[in-house]
Amino acid sequence: NQNYGILINNADFNIIQSNYIHNNETWGMVLLGSASTNGIIKNNIYSNGTYGINLSDESTEYNYILTNNIWGLNQNYGIVINNADKNTMQLNYIHHNEMHGIYFVGNGVSNYIIRNSIFSNDQNGIYIFHEDADNNYILTNTIQGSGQDYGISIASGDNNIIRSNIVRH
Repeated sequence: NQNYGILINNADFNIIQSNYIHNNETWGMVLLGSASTNGIIKNNIYSNGTYGINLSDESTEYNYILTNNIWGLNQNYGIVINNADKNTMQLNYIHHNEMHGIYFVGNGVSNYIIRNSIFSNDQNGIYIFHEDADNNYILTNTIQGSGQDYGISIASGDNNIIRSNIVRH
């Protein structure tokens, strides 16, 4: 596809489950414009131009990203949080992306990253890089892999909780 594999815009209570989302020019999936309470479950998301999943806009909230396999092969980022709040990413495999597994590029407040396996991304497993990416919870993840610069990197943002993770080479 020219841009996105799946676009959820101003839509609530949708389930995107058991799909293969790959080889899209820009993003595998994007949720924006007050997309809330959607479930992204058990998908294989790979080899998209820039992002596997992009959560964008302040009112994109309460979405659940569960048990997906999100990986690189020319894909820069697994999951990007850009001004999205109160979303949960849990039990995903996020690996072999050319830059970061999970990337906070804009405001992102009170997001939960729980029990994911994040490995072998080229730069960072989780990277928080925005002054208003605050009060996020990074809990009980396994982050590993040779070639990653950092398991978890916070370059900006306040009051983020990092607890009970396994971070190793």
